[in-house]
Amino acid sequence: MQYYNVRIILYLGSNQNRSPRLVPYPNYAMNRLPSSGQRSTDRIINTYRLSIDVCDRLWVIDMGIANGTKVGQPQLYVFDLNTDRVIRQYVVAENLMRADGNTWFPGLVADAERKSCDRAYAYLPDIGGGLMVYDYRRNSMRRIDHHYFYFDPLATVFNIGGVRIEWPDGMFGVGLSERRRDGYRTLYFQAMSSTRMFSVDTRVLQSNATVRETFDEYHHLGHRPAGMQAGPMTTDQATGTVFYALVNQDAVGCFNPRRHDRLSADTSAVVAQDPETLEFPADLKVDFDSNLWVLSDRMPRHRFQVLNFDTGDVNYRVFRAPVADVIRDTVCESQPTGGDGSRPPFRPDQPSRPQRPNIATNSMGWNTPGDKRGDFD
Repeated sequence: MQYYNVRIILYLGSNQNRSPRLVPYPNYAMNRLPSSGQRSTDRIINTYRLSIDVCDRLWVIDMGIANGTKVGQPQLYVFDLNTDRVIRQYVVAENLMRADGNTWFPGLVADAERKSCDRAYAYLPDIGGGLMVYDYRRNSMRRIDHHYFYFDPLATVFNIGGVRIEWPDGMFGVGLSERRRDGYRTLYFQAMSSTRMFSVDTRVLQSNATVRETFDEYHHLGHRPAGMQAGPMTTDQATGTVFYALVNQDAVGCFNPRRHDRLSADTSAVVAQDPETLEFPADLKVDFDSNLWVLSDRMPRHRFQVLNFDTGDVNYRVFRAPVADVIRDTVCESQPTGGDGSRPPFRPDQPSRPQRPNIATNSMGWNTPGDKRGDFD
């Protein structure tokens, strides 16, 4: 799976504007393709998923490919969100990528501590069956290869928006648990073309140990039913819930490892599903106030049926809902706790963000179990 000419944009609008004006980040010039003679390292060429850490930094991986043409090497950018300036720029070395050219970074997740912002890491999945670990303090990156990073050959067929696609994509979704008292976390991960979920302690990832030495430190957590392949993943630090985009089902699912040791049909749930508005849930994030954000974008239609792609239709949608509302009365429901598993930072019935207006959910929303449709903006 590859994405083309995707750059960084933010919205500029009010809560009443359902189609706000978009502006490039950090500026227009950095998002323009370089012309002949200009350095590609000064431009954002192609990025897709982002990560924001507790130190107000935006982490971005840029593949450096425009319309299938390589413009430059993949680069990792780190922006200071208080100044909108690039504070770190790291070029991924050729020897860290697959020799057959099958390396693609579908996103990343940043791992930082507020009290020690220099002690930060980024974990970058490679659909070619690898995981990159970037050390911010040392400004270095290493590649990890493990059998659990590969796709399942029985789960490579997708049908999204009427488009049949064969995607042999490996390592894709990554998410982090809350930080434990020892200072480390659990990284949950999954391949796009798979229904299985795995985990590994970040202590293992941050060490210099080889995979041969730590092979058994990677754990299989279980699997969902056939046809429930999942791509992007995110976690809620307060409740411990793992959310994932069920791209083959036009849906969002959840699993809570704080409540269940094994992933299965009985311990996971579909919390939102809609064949129109959630067609290809391309990304999802949980913010620091425990709101779940979901982006759907109909990319498969544009990529594989460009002649039948209706640019006049609504092809991009963004949804938001409090996590406590999303998981209520499901197997994922859990009382929120602090980052170390201790006290709750807020109560589910008293969200830390302001109460949203009472907006009725109509055909622009998504379908959710029971009477929960109105929980989504």
